[in-house]
Amino acid sequence: MTRGFSWRLGLWLAFAALWSLVFGAVVLLGQSLARLERSERQARQAAAVEENLRLGLWRIDSLLAPLIAQQMLLQIPASDTTDLAGETEPNAEGMKSAVAGLDRLPIQGSFRWLVSPNEPDDHWHAFEQLQVYQRNHVNMMYAQPMADSNVVELNEGYSSQINRSIAANEFNQRAQNFERNNALVVKNGALLRFNQSNQPLLGFWHRGKLLLIRNVSEGALELEGWELDWPTLRSAMQLAVRDLLPEVDFQPVDDVHAPRSPDMLVSIPCLMIPGAVAGNVQEIAVDREWPVAWVLGLLWICSLATFIVTGWAMAIALRLSDRRAAFVAAVTHELRTPLTTLRLYSEMLSNGMIEDESSRRFYLSTLKNEVDRIGHLVENVFAYAKLERGRGPSSMERMDVQELFERVRPRLEMLCQRTDMQLRLAPDGACVSEVQADRSMIEQILINLVDNAAKHARGSFDPCILMRSLDAGRDVHLVVQDHGPGIAKGRRWWRPFSKTVEQAAESSAPGIGLGLSISHRLARQMGGRLIVESSSSGTTVTLVLPKGSDQGRE
Repeated sequence: MTRGFSWRLGLWLAFAALWSLVFGAVVLLGQSLARLERSERQARQAAAVEENLRLGLWRIDSLLAPLIAQQMLLQIPASDTTDLAGETEPNAEGMKSAVAGLDRLPIQGSFRWLVSPNEPDDHWHAFEQLQVYQRNHVNMMYAQPMADSNVVELNEGYSSQINRSIAANEFNQRAQNFERNNALVVKNGALLRFNQSNQPLLGFWHRGKLLLIRNVSEGALELEGWELDWPTLRSAMQLAVRDLLPEVDFQPVDDVHAPRSPDMLVSIPCLMIPGAVAGNVQEIAVDREWPVAWVLGLLWICSLATFIVTGWAMAIALRLSDRRAAFVAAVTHELRTPLTTLRLYSEMLSNGMIEDESSRRFYLSTLKNEVDRIGHLVENVFAYAKLERGRGPSSMERMDVQELFERVRPRLEMLCQRTDMQLRLAPDGACVSEVQADRSMIEQILINLVDNAAKHARGSFDPCILMRSLDAGRDVHLVVQDHGPGIAKGRRWWRPFSKTVEQAAESSAPGIGLGLSISHRLARQMGGRLIVESSSSGTTVTLVLPKGSDQGRE
């Protein structure tokens, strides 16, 4: 017992360890897939943001370029000179139109400066910075990453390098378009004599203020331009690209020595900060037909289903092993006694050791009973094997209950005589009742019930086994009743081999615990049932069978 328990415990522990490894592998696989999906989603989001960023840069430069070109055609009179150190009132009309859209520049004031190297003041410093800016404003560092951005970037990834290269090429195209447009405006303006200056306007940061500034003429030490209302212009630019980049912002770039970034505008020196959310754009990669969450869910369902099925199959295999072991032990124990008796008595008779005729008849009767006992055991084993293979009733037919009793009565009385019991039939009017059943199955059930009653009720105060039939409407009840000690409390009589070897050894009643189990399963196959009622004063077993079809309609 201990050895068998240890073997089963080891088997279940191995099963649990194996499936722990399987579930651990599924968890690791799920985490890896989740990380890959998250990385891919972030990469796709970053690519979408970067794509919208390039579209936004093109849009802003395309909107600002004609506005700056219009401004280049204007000339600032010398009388309109303004000191930028002081505050000027903003142009209310320009601010209003800028907030509504980029259809007009928000001009805040104009200026005209005369500069001299002999007087290195603030205006001269601005002039020097402007010369440097004119040389560097289109010089860009190739594939410079987005600065101060919340976008998750794959700086070492192949996709990010490609996107940066595309952004750099597009910056060069925007810069070339802007320079070409400025040159055409200056040339046409000079031909048409709209203004006297032949220099383009450049966006330029001076002391935190955004200026559109130029030399009055080539080689002249005189600057003119306009100050833009930066907060108003920034709001207008954010509104212009909000459908592409809802979190967009613009950061001034006032370092004239720094190379340009591909994320900068070429019309004014500022960096576009896209944020982490992309607006209306078709994503770079299409969604999968099967999301990772669905795949992981299906994987977990399949794993759990496999775990349950394998556990259930192993439990069934262990129960089958137990039943086979119980079957071998029970049959071996049940055969040992009659075989011993057969061998001993046959040797005594064959050697002529029994000379008395009455003793010889007793020994021969005992041998016959033991052979019948073995035959009954073999019949039950065959019946159990057929049930295990799933064989149903061979032929269902209508039969008379009284005729059935009379046919099986001789064999039932023989079973009772072996244990000095008596069989008493009380049909109670059942002779007019018919049942729909398999004749051989009913006989097998009645033989098992009477055999059990004869063995277990042996030596009771009333050595009588009562068998009767009752008409119960649509059913017929075949009842076998004895006055024995009853079935042990808690015993699951419908389970095969429910009588253990130890119980068989301690009890005087032989058997392997198959009779009631076989009878129960045979009754169910015929559409009936078996009812067992037991107490200390006896046991009553009722076989419930449906009536014949004609009687059922009546």
